[in-house]
Amino acid sequence: MVGLEDHGLMALDAATGAARWPESVSPADVDLKKFNQGDCVVDRAATTIGCALSTGDGLKEVLVFLDTETGVEKHHEIAAGRSGADLYSAGDGFVVATDGELVGYQPDGTEMWRVDNRTNAGVDVYGDQAVIIIAVPGGPGRVVDANSGRTIVEAPVVDSGMAFAGGFALSNSAAIDFYDFTGAKTASVTADGFRLIDNDQSFTASSGTYYPVAFNPSKGGLRAYDPATGVILWSVGMVTPNQTAKVVGFGSGKTCFLALLNDSAERSASLITQECGTSSTNVYLMITADYPDQIHAWVQGYDGENVLVNSSGKVHGVVCLDVARGQEVWQKQNNDMIGAKWLGDGLFSASTGGIQGVHRWA
Repeated sequence: MVGLEDHGLMALDAATGAARWPESVSPADVDLKKFNQGDCVVDRAATTIGCALSTGDGLKEVLVFLDTETGVEKHHEIAAGRSGADLYSAGDGFVVATDGELVGYQPDGTEMWRVDNRTNAGVDVYGDQAVIIIAVPGGPGRVVDANSGRTIVEAPVVDSGMAFAGGFALSNSAAIDFYDFTGAKTASVTADGFRLIDNDQSFTASSGTYYPVAFNPSKGGLRAYDPATGVILWSVGMVTPNQTAKVVGFGSGKTCFLALLNDSAERSASLITQECGTSSTNVYLMITADYPDQIHAWVQGYDGENVLVNSSGKVHGVVCLDVARGQEVWQKQNNDMIGAKWLGDGLFSASTGGIQGVHRWA
């Protein structure tokens, strides 16, 4: 999805870059020139594209839902004074997180449910698993069904939480509790200094993994659990806690990509891909990394074998790493490589200087 200045929104074919719709689209009563920020996502069935657009000053947000094939508008709404609308594809529809509440929408843009979040607790949306984990670190937490808005589980103290293939887990300083998607507790273990790889975006980042994975931020170390029994499936000790200052964990089927980001002056990263349920024999791939504060922006894609990460410097760039074999596959550097994304089979980026536009890289 791209925004065409003075014209509206347009969907592009990811393979060719050609426009998918006969003309750009814009809600009749919305001046899109005022909305200079935004994100778009596609629902699970790929029938609807949802976009959350912002004026950038926190004064106004607009949500618009468009037919994927034709661009015909299904619904839009303007929310004056509602800042920070984050839009997610979750479950069968969409979830919008704003200051103070969560709202669920069907693929046609119809509101399904609304949940209060006036405590401004952290919100982790796991779209594939259709669950939302809401928690104030060290305070109360709950898990919400993304399709219905129903609270599945509530807990008095939650420090971190994550979803996995068979359910979700919540942890605090005392224990890690495992649940299936109905909310039934399947196991509970002593935390032992470990916390789950959640998705708070600045400290850890995760889309969920096949089995729950936890790390020890004070002593260093990683481990994965069998959520049915709480048994430790594998455990990896680290040399120094600096190596677990920030942790990224993404899943692709049964494989896990794990990145341990060293917060010392060297700013290095240890990367590995492995079967989530078995101990790894792979050697960690060590790279130098100047990752951003919002570390979810560092990893741009993972397909079960290769991972794409941003590389910063005087020239924008990305690096593709084979983390199963521990080697670099390729890298690209170009000043037009801004906001690079791995979408489908292509690498896309935007440029802000010179000829502005969207680029697809071979």
